[in-house]
Amino acid sequence: TYSRIGVLAQHYPTIAQALDEVLPPVRPRGEEAILRALCRTELAPSGPGLGEGSDLDVAQVCLHAVQQRGAQIIHDRDEFWIYDGGLWRPGAQRLVELEVHALNGAPYGEKGRFKANDPRVRGAVKRAATIVAAPGFFDDAPRGVACRNGFLRIDESGGVEVLPLAEEHRVLECLPYDYDEDATCPIWDRILLDVFAPDDDGADKALLMQQFLGSCLLAIATQWQRCLVLEGASGDNGKSTLITIAQQLFPESMRRSIPPQKWDSEYYVAKLAGCRFNSVAEMPKTDLDNTEVFKAVIAGDRLTGRHPSGRPFDYHPIAGHVFACNELPGTTDQTDAYWKRF
Repeated sequence: TYSRIGVLAQHYPTIAQALDEVLPPVRPRGEEAILRALCRTELAPSGPGLGEGSDLDVAQVCLHAVQQRGAQIIHDRDEFWIYDGGLWRPGAQRLVELEVHALNGAPYGEKGRFKANDPRVRGAVKRAATIVAAPGFFDDAPRGVACRNGFLRIDESGGVEVLPLAEEHRVLECLPYDYDEDATCPIWDRILLDVFAPDDDGADKALLMQQFLGSCLLAIATQWQRCLVLEGASGDNGKSTLITIAQQLFPESMRRSIPPQKWDSEYYVAKLAGCRFNSVAEMPKTDLDNTEVFKAVIAGDRLTGRHPSGRPFDYHPIAGHVFACNELPGTTDQTDAYWKRF
């Protein structure tokens, strides 16, 4: 695969034009960005040599080649990211690996020849990750959400401000529609009415739900340090429908459905990184044992997660959480610090 892409990249004018003409408007995450980076230059200008051929030397040469192609990459959350078209896309490790393979047979030292075998590729990629490491890069991103017509954020007066999408916004995903402040949503309004109208405070609950979902979209939900629970004995009260509709506000990369009983696993904690809306239509009845992690997730405190076969990484969760249940799960934690999270 690497050899095939490398051959194609040498014909970059034709490939670049073909990409613009035949690729669909919705880009595969990271794939097109890597191809475009390869197509920007036929051959990267000469850069630093391989020196003594160490993993560090190889990594520096490869990163120089990536930069010469006009690509910008960083490493955060145990993953390489590439900036393309206003968005930061995952999967850029493939681009680094490709540059390592391209060095196969290159001379180093007095008589050495570089061999791009698996151990050398892994070693160079590991060194490259250290060089471009940017821990907390996405944690420090401005709070807001990207739409097709700009970056939305809440200004100091509490109003919505629409800004041109820029690199400093550190956007991972763009909502596939425009922001329209005059838009109406009669079906959504009717569903809220159906779900909450039987309650005396139904109007307040409907307003709260919409405010909370807006906070999730803007990545500021953790400032409330609360999760929302749609609790009720009836199994036909519209809770699941409400959650299903709310999920569709968020692209797949921004939403999860992970019950809090699984948050004591570092793998599930890692899946919450970058998530803005986590919802469970029917929360399990099993007890909540690790309430310390639960409180940290809800409050946006620093967590450590790990992907399978990956290294641990730290991040601050930004997701808001909405759960539906017939009754709250049991727990031995009877402290105010726990119960005030609901």
